[in-house]
Amino acid sequence: MAAFPSNAGSLFYLLRNRFYVGEVKYKGEILPGEQPAIVDKELFDAVQQKLTDQWSHRNHAKSKSDHLLTGAAIRPMPAHRP
Repeated sequence: MAAFPSNAGSLFYLLRNRFYVGEVKYKGEILPGEQPAIVDKELFDAVQQKLTDQWSHRNHAKSKSDHLLTGAAIRPMPAHRP
């Protein structure tokens, strides 16, 4: 088994996991967990902000496409007649 996550999705999940600051998410609510925090809350919050900033920038960059036909209406090709 690998010591580190094998893909970006696993790493993202790991970095967003509130378990490390002694909290749990239950039915959309953040609650104090029974486990002790192993990551400082200030550091965790800074990482969350960085992830959010990067995600927002990534989505904004994706919305500005360099592809010529993006958003253009495409008409169906006429049937080929022999």
